[in-house]
Amino acid sequence: MNRIIQQYMLAKAWWKLRRYFSIKKIPIERLGSAYGGWVVPKGVLNSKSVCYCAGAGEDISFDLLLAEKYECEVHIFDPTPRAVEHFKKAESAMRQRKAMSIYNGAWAYPTTPKVLEMVQFHEWGIWDRDSVLRFYTPADPSHVSHSAVNLQKTDQYFEAQVYSTQQLMDNLGHQQIDMLKIDIEGAEYTVMNNLLSEGLYPKILCVEFDEVNHPQDENALLRMREALEAWIERGYDLVHQDEFFNSTLVRRT
Repeated sequence: MNRIIQQYMLAKAWWKLRRYFSIKKIPIERLGSAYGGWVVPKGVLNSKSVCYCAGAGEDISFDLLLAEKYECEVHIFDPTPRAVEHFKKAESAMRQRKAMSIYNGAWAYPTTPKVLEMVQFHEWGIWDRDSVLRFYTPADPSHVSHSAVNLQKTDQYFEAQVYSTQQLMDNLGHQQIDMLKIDIEGAEYTVMNNLLSEGLYPKILCVEFDEVNHPQDENALLRMREALEAWIERGYDLVHQDEFFNSTLVRRT
């Protein structure tokens, strides 16, 4: 009952938090499925852009559309076994020019192998340092996403290599990244703080705050607000935020 009350109180406070931030009105577009899609600003990415997408699960519609639309370099990071298997199936289908659908046919991935020339999948997690971490299972076994911070307080886990964003860039030979999407089951605060401490400022930051569905305590709203405030203070505009608090920030320069 305590958790039900906690979620109810969070929902009541939610609109207060959303009203706290103003949305900068610029041209934007949504790429990807209804579940896995994200909003990005128009006119920022191009064929020379480097995009990092942390957290894939079993929906890489946004990641593949980035590569297809902008013909840019896209790197996907997710050590979760089911996510790895999902990408391998999508890769095989594209190489054979076969349509691979998700959500019972509601969405289909691109069928051209050319997309694969611009996309690389890495079985690594993203964190604030180089380490081997435990990734804990979701409470619902039908769900795919695992959590390095044990967001859902479960007992089973697998272990995987994780790197800081800077180390990922060093591993892959990148001097900068133009877009970073982090959908990483509660580890977003750790990564966002690490980016700021290392002075890494992508042009676009897309972030999912997973405490919307799994608040850890009564300070969940405060943590989300402070995380966004820190980036706004560093020169970013909030250009989109949906009803689940998935947020897109753009560097003002």
